[in-house]
Amino acid sequence: MTNYVVLARKWRPQQFDDVVGQEHVARTLSNALTAGRIAHAYLFAGPRGVGKTTMARLLAKALNCQGATAPTPTACGQCESCREIAQGIAADVMEIDGASSRGINEIRELRERINYAPLKGRRRVYIIDEVHMLTNEAFNALLKTLEEPPPHVVFIFATTELHKVPATIQSRCQQFLFRRLSRLEIVSRLELIAQREGFALSPVSLGLIAQAADGSLRDALSLLDQAVAFGGPSITEEDLRQLLGVIDRRQMAELFDALARRDGSGALTVIRSLSRQGQDLRQLCGMVLEWLRHLAVARVCGTASPGEGQALLDLPEEERKAVEQLSGRFSAEELQRLFLLWGRVAEELKGSLDPLFAIEMGVVRSTQLPALESFGSLLHKVSELERRLGGTLDAPPMTQSAAPRSPARRSDRRPDTADDTADDSADERTSDDGVARPAAPAQPAPAASRPPEAGRSLDDTSAAPQAVSARASTPTPPSAVGQDSSIAWAALLELVQQQKPYLATYLADFGLVEITGRDLVIGCPAASAVMADRIQTASNKEFLETLIARQFGRPLRLKVITLQGAAAPVPSAAGVVPPLEPLVESALDLFGGRVVSPPQPTPAAPVPATGQVRPPRRPATPASSSSEDQQGASP
Repeated sequence: MTNYVVLARKWRPQQFDDVVGQEHVARTLSNALTAGRIAHAYLFAGPRGVGKTTMARLLAKALNCQGATAPTPTACGQCESCREIAQGIAADVMEIDGASSRGINEIRELRERINYAPLKGRRRVYIIDEVHMLTNEAFNALLKTLEEPPPHVVFIFATTELHKVPATIQSRCQQFLFRRLSRLEIVSRLELIAQREGFALSPVSLGLIAQAADGSLRDALSLLDQAVAFGGPSITEEDLRQLLGVIDRRQMAELFDALARRDGSGALTVIRSLSRQGQDLRQLCGMVLEWLRHLAVARVCGTASPGEGQALLDLPEEERKAVEQLSGRFSAEELQRLFLLWGRVAEELKGSLDPLFAIEMGVVRSTQLPALESFGSLLHKVSELERRLGGTLDAPPMTQSAAPRSPARRSDRRPDTADDTADDSADERTSDDGVARPAAPAQPAPAASRPPEAGRSLDDTSAAPQAVSARASTPTPPSAVGQDSSIAWAALLELVQQQKPYLATYLADFGLVEITGRDLVIGCPAASAVMADRIQTASNKEFLETLIARQFGRPLRLKVITLQGAAAPVPSAAGVVPPLEPLVESALDLFGGRVVSPPQPTPAAPVPATGQVRPPRRPATPASSSSEDQQGASP
């Protein structure tokens, strides 16, 4: 009975042209052999099963082939030296396992042997596999020999963990990085081997083996050996799925179909079915993440560049079509959220007592994720809120006790005064004593709860008549500071912060006072007056006036004033800022925002036609009732 040789050894490449997936390494070594530029040390790094040891043996054969008079990239494979190297028994080629011969004593013995000349070939080749397993002392003992070896010695190191090899070793070698093989490359090689060996495998079966191999051709050949032993020369897809424990793509498509429909019951049914089949739930979580990646790639690249999307997916034809169909039912943002969610599920599985529960909770969270809104939709909501808030703040709320308008009172008003725009809140009301008097306008808050103006106490009412008279006699200019101007000023500060942060620091204590004619006036407290000089430098002023013209729609000259007696800049000349409306507070809670420009206060009460100003009533105190209060109650 002959000894069986596994496919991975039987089909090991014997020429540089037979190497799959590492053409960049084979080409470089072939050109170096042809030109005679042979280095004294090589370092091959890459994943398992991608051809590092095979490439080292091919290089050793090329150096010692007896069928050529000099090193050649096309070794004959028939001479004694080539056959011995292929069988691993050549005296001039020493293969050392770095995991077992890793100490300083082994390196000392190596240093003693390298001085001897080759027995049959031209070079003595030392192949150290898994070189990263050597100790630090062994690496240090190798440094001098590796830097200046005898002319007949060539070192070839192979490792799967390049980062563990000291930099002093790497700098003395020519490094070659081996890559993982793609699924198509593995399928192509398996198809060739299966055809020559007489195996019958469908393209889907070959794709399953290539997918399970994870870029390693040696793993793929070992799985092919195992599959033939399990199902015979004719291997079906079901046999392979049962052998490899691979989840059926149809079940994965059903799971993602349920997730797209937000069907928690259907998704949980698929999970329960996979669990009863004995599928590894941790592997299932990995498959979900893999499919999410495929869906995201298909979503992003599928429509824009179909060819590039197919190359990035690297899937069998049927599975690729299923992924492309499902990708249209998810947005890119939803796929990102699902990927993050299932990444957390994978972390939870590490410490979970029952993996099934963690998977099921992940499914529930996936089907209960709130729907995402587009940025345009959010902007529309913000605009709608601004529109509604603007309407609410412009007109004070009407009270139920407001009386019908009086024609006589309307005729007494001057049409060119600002009082024409005020609400008819001065209509006559009847008090408890039966005396008719002008009704006070609706206020946003009780007088006792209003914050006092700067420099004035709550009881100081002497300035109220003068202020009201001034508002009655002087029309409000059309360019007075309003809500739109405050918003424009806030936007201007944002631009300054983006373009000149230092200037935004100077403007921190300044507020918009008024816009009169062609001037825009800003002010600050007396304590911050030093900043006014810095703002009014030629360069800063020119920069600010350019932004002001852009934000306010017309050129305005910037004027800076100091507000004497004010603790903070006054945002507008309208007076005390009323409290926020409930709708505004709801909007702030909904969007997580902040108030950039406070709402304008309620306009002052209209002045009666007689021109007499009624001082505000003081609240009565338990201690005494003044005659002024009694006089204020008379008509």
